[in-house]
Amino acid sequence: MTKQREVNHLGGRPKLPPGEKKEYTYKTTVNTLEHTLIEAKRKLTGMEPAEFTREALKNITIVPRLDKEVLTQLRSLTGMGNNINQLAHEAHLCGYEIAAERDAQLSKEIVHLVHDIRTYIPKSKRQ
Repeated sequence: MTKQREVNHLGGRPKLPPGEKKEYTYKTTVNTLEHTLIEAKRKLTGMEPAEFTREALKNITIVPRLDKEVLTQLRSLTGMGNNINQLAHEAHLCGYEIAAERDAQLSKEIVHLVHDIRTYIPKSKRQ
């Protein structure tokens, strides 16, 4: 009778369908501030830490980092901003006519650079 029972009764809960079984474990380390933020948000939802983490992962939007080309263009834009300040200073000292020519050239370069950056950066990242 014992052997018969072992064959018929497998015991425990039924196996989960493929894809639902939790097979992987991730371990991460957080600092005190991050821990406090996670715990506060988790407690507001009333979820257990693992459930909260899974739900947060499902609802997150990842924004990729800017590549080197865009960072270079942004640095150029910053430099051009400094040049505008210098032109304004020069205009006050030497007169507006001299500075106006340089300003027109710089303005065209800035518009072109901003256009290049805007076409590269996805709309979702510009918000």
